[in-house]
Amino acid sequence: MMGTLWAQSDSPEIPEFINWDDNVLYRDSDAPLQGFFSSMDSLILLGDRKVSVLHLGDSHIQAGFFSNEVRVQFQRHFFLGNGGRGMVFPYKMARTNGPINYGIDYRGNWDDCKLSAQRTDCKVGIAGYAAETRDTNSLITVYVNHKAHNPNYTISRVKVFHETGPQALTPYLKDASVIEVISDSHYTEFVMLNDTDVVTLALRQDSMSQQSFRFYGISLENEDPGVVYHSFGVNGADIPDWLACPLLEEHLAALQPTLIIISLGTNDAYMKYFNKEEYLANYKALMARLRKGAPNASIILTTPGDSYRYRRYYNSNNIAAREAVFDLAKAENLSVWDFFTVMGGPNSVYEWYKHGLASSDKLHLTQRGYQLKGKLLFEAIMRAYYQYLDQQQGE
Repeated sequence: MMGTLWAQSDSPEIPEFINWDDNVLYRDSDAPLQGFFSSMDSLILLGDRKVSVLHLGDSHIQAGFFSNEVRVQFQRHFFLGNGGRGMVFPYKMARTNGPINYGIDYRGNWDDCKLSAQRTDCKVGIAGYAAETRDTNSLITVYVNHKAHNPNYTISRVKVFHETGPQALTPYLKDASVIEVISDSHYTEFVMLNDTDVVTLALRQDSMSQQSFRFYGISLENEDPGVVYHSFGVNGADIPDWLACPLLEEHLAALQPTLIIISLGTNDAYMKYFNKEEYLANYKALMARLRKGAPNASIILTTPGDSYRYRRYYNSNNIAAREAVFDLAKAENLSVWDFFTVMGGPNSVYEWYKHGLASSDKLHLTQRGYQLKGKLLFEAIMRAYYQYLDQQQGE
C-alpha cells in the first residue's frame, strides 16, 4: 500500500474489498488539471492565493458528509490551509436535510424553491435552492463553527448571493462592524472590521419600490490564503436538473473555482432502461455551461458508485454510466475519479453495507462510508498532484 496523504492523524482502515491501486485520477496527461496544479504550486510555494474548489452533485453531496470530508482534508493539510468555509445555504428553510457541520437559525416567512427541470417558475442559483421573503423582520444566522471536528473557521468577508435590482430589499449584517460594501449584479459583499464565526443577515426597505428579497446562498470567507471548498447537492437531482439552473454561469463566475468536481449520475441511471447516448449528450451540455461560467477551471468527473434500485434490484446501469463518463472525459480532455471501481466494482455495495459503510437501501452510504469516500477522493487528488510535482522536478 502506498503511503497515505491524509491530513488527519487518524488514518482510516481500508477494507480489503476496496481497489486501492485504482484510487487515482485517470487522464491522458496533466493538461486537464494544469490550472489547478499551478494554483496549488503558488499556494504552497508563495502563499499568495486561495484555491477555490466547487463540488456539485445530488443527495450524496447535499448531506455534506462526503464533500465536507474532502474539505477538512484539504484545509487541515500542512501544505495547504484554510481559505474559508465557502458558500452555504440554509436547507432547513426549504424543509430538507443539509450538512450538520454548520448551524442555521432563521426568522420570518420564507417561500422556498428547489432545482428541477420540470419547473420553469423556479429560479435558483448554484446552491440548487432559493428562498424568498417580503418580511423585513426576516433574519438568517449562520454559525460557522457548529461542530468541533471542523477546522476553526473565521469570517471577515461575507458574500450574499441574491436577486438584485430596484425591487430587492437591502441586505445588511446585523451587529457587525462593516468597513466596506461591494455591490454586484448577483451578490452583495460585506468586508468586516473584525473576524467572527457567527453572521446574521438582516433586511431593510430603503424605498417603497423595494418589496422582496430572493436569497440564493451566502459565502463565508476570510483573508487568508488556502483552500476554500464550496459544495452543493440537491436530493434527487440529475444532469437535466442542473441544466435547468438559470444562474449557473453567473454564480460560477462569481465564485471563480480553480477546480470543479462533478458527482452526478446516480439518478440519471436510476431507471429500468438507461439511455447512454442521452446521458452523454446531457453531460456534454453541462460541461459547456460549466466552461462558459468558469473557463479556466480544471474539472474532475466522478463515476456513480455501485448501487441497487428500490432496495432489491441490482442496478447494472451504473456500469454503462461509468463507461459514458470515461467517453466524455476522453472526448473533452477531462479527468476521472472512478469511484465505481475504487469501491470494489459490481456488487461491492453489498460489502459496504455489511461493513456499516452503506445504508440499507444500498444506494446511499452511511456517515462513516461517506467520510471514507471523501478521504479516498482527497487521496486520489493529492496523489495526482505529487506525481505532477515529481514529473516537474524530473524535467
